[in-house]
Amino acid sequence: MKTKFLWIEDNARTDLKHLLAPVYMSGEYDPVIAPTVAEGVYQLEHTEFAAVIVDIRLLPGNNHDWETLYIKLGRERGTARLGLCLLYSIFDPRPDDVELDTIRQRMKDARYWINAKRFGVLTVEDLDPSRDLGQALTSFGITVSEQKTARTPNTTLLGMVRRIVSPQGEAAR
Repeated sequence: MKTKFLWIEDNARTDLKHLLAPVYMSGEYDPVIAPTVAEGVYQLEHTEFAAVIVDIRLLPGNNHDWETLYIKLGRERGTARLGLCLLYSIFDPRPDDVELDTIRQRMKDARYWINAKRFGVLTVEDLDPSRDLGQALTSFGITVSEQKTARTPNTTLLGMVRRIVSPQGEAAR
């Protein structure tokens, strides 16, 4: 049986040949693709995954809470950073963060299997540990992350999933 992982990535269809081909060729994994943050949350609520790879610049999808947050944050993927908002809603519940309260409540039932060791970030954003995204990932405990560039090797996604599900990086329950 293949290991199931979730890739929350709005450009997954365009990255299909480049980044997913090695995943399919390996024969080890069964990727589930969520093109919006709302679809990603739905998948997280209903299925347990060995690994979850999240993009930072996501569109909201068909969900009132995510759409409202997206509008409030400027209606642009690069400034809204809904993937980062998703990670905050899971790993850093702050009581004063009212925008994420409803989202956090919906995620409550899925938390039994969710932990930072199962998550990775693949994004065009700067992952420098001295910048806000790098600091956030460190505070969440997410250790697998890669920055996408024009020169990103086609085995990057496969390598990230392997690092998450490998015995050295095995997702703890």
